[in-house]
Amino acid sequence: MNDTYAFIEAEKTTHGVAFLCRLLKVARSSFYAWLAAQKTRAARQAAEAALTHEITVIHLASRGTDVALPGCIRPPVSRAAM
Repeated sequence: MNDTYAFIEAEKTTHGVAFLCRLLKVARSSFYAWLAAQKTRAARQAAEAALTHEITVIHLASRGTDVALPGCIRPPVSRAAM
C-alpha cells in the first residue's frame, strides 16, 4: 500500500488526489493519513538506522562476539552458584 500512496504523492501535481485515489481504489483519508505520518516514519527509520549502526560498532569492537542489548543484560552468575 505504501507504493500506492507514494505513487499518488509523486503524481498529485499532474492529476488530482481525488482522481488518483478513485483510480487506485484507496480512500483519500487513508492517503492523507499516510502523508501526515510521513515525518514520524522518517524519524523512526533514522533512529533505527542509528541504533543498528551503534550495535554494529559494538559488535565489531568486541571482535564479533555476542552483544547483549540494554535491558537484556543479566547479572553475572557467581562461581559459587555453579
